[in-house]
Amino acid sequence: MRKLFECADRYAANSRWQDFALLKICVFSMGLLVGMTVPAGRKKAPALLALLAFVTTYIPLLLGFLPYLTDMIPSGRSQRRINKVILPE
Repeated sequence: MRKLFECADRYAANSRWQDFALLKICVFSMGLLVGMTVPAGRKKAPALLALLAFVTTYIPLLLGFLPYLTDMIPSGRSQRRINKVILPE
């Protein structure tokens, strides 16, 4: 199992955001197909499980992305970037 995770890490390190977008679409489509096979009277438990999985994965992903969004918010004072270091003017 460890070798499988090492292969996945190497793949992720060499992937672009477009590759991850395609992967997400693929997994989403697979989830839809599995969801359509659940009988009508038994959809409550899978729906709650899917909601729990979504919330527990979305929050950490969003929290990891928020620092990147703070670069877009103007701070009110001018700054210049040199070699990824912010220097006040």
